[in-house]
Amino acid sequence: MTGAMTNIKLDRPVISASALHELKGDLRISISDEDALLMGHIRTAMDICEKFISARLLLRRGRVEMPICSGWQMIKQRPIISIYDVEGKILVMTAGAAGRIRAYFDVGCHAHWDDIDAPLRMGILRLAAFLYRQNNGDIANENMGEIPPVIAALWRPYRAMRL
Repeated sequence: MTGAMTNIKLDRPVISASALHELKGDLRISISDEDALLMGHIRTAMDICEKFISARLLLRRGRVEMPICSGWQMIKQRPIISIYDVEGKILVMTAGAAGRIRAYFDVGCHAHWDDIDAPLRMGILRLAAFLYRQNNGDIANENMGEIPPVIAALWRPYRAMRL
């Protein structure tokens, strides 16, 4: 596989209200004043989880721009569900005339929040609660350097390792 990615863009996944409801229940919050903040913490926690396990959890659309080359190129997202469009010159007749292509794809393991495996969901919600408490000064800043071990333990069985 050759070629280098230069630009990957992903749409934000749709996180259902049930995730927010679960987090508010865990934090014992009954008012909606901080819903936007809490949803931001859920998004951040999901992003951290996805980086930890090397996979996108919720279905979303994306696009990648890459240079034309003679070999296969890998889109560094997983799991790719489909590539539904490609733009650019695919067949190049003159040396040096090759440019770039743009590929559009769908990536993600699950269509809905409730379809995500329970340990992954629980870890995301626990990390979002941790971030919320940190934001409110309930947790010391020195604890923010790494994922709390109990959360990492929930996610570790799903982690994809590459050599």
